[in-house]
Amino acid sequence: MLLQIYFPIHYEGHWFVVVVHTKGKKFIILDPCHRDFDENSEYHRNFKDIFIPNFIKIWNEIDTLDMGFHGYQTIFADVPQCSRDEDVGIFIMKFLQL
Repeated sequence: MLLQIYFPIHYEGHWFVVVVHTKGKKFIILDPCHRDFDENSEYHRNFKDIFIPNFIKIWNEIDTLDMGFHGYQTIFADVPQCSRDEDVGIFIMKFLQL
């Protein structure tokens, strides 16, 4: 069974990674600029309101297995923070490598 699905995201000029962790039943956000984009910010609320329903819709179109995504918790992982906007891409690549 697939345990984790990684999505590099570019939303409104900002890069981060979303991990769908099926075993832990979580959407995990890896954001190297979390200090600039607080997890309770309008930015992240809007993103979650777009990403999660669309992810579920596409999942249901390609797979009949109900994974209970509507009940998944969304969390922000404690990841290293970059100090320069120019470095975000390197952080994203390292997150995907791990």
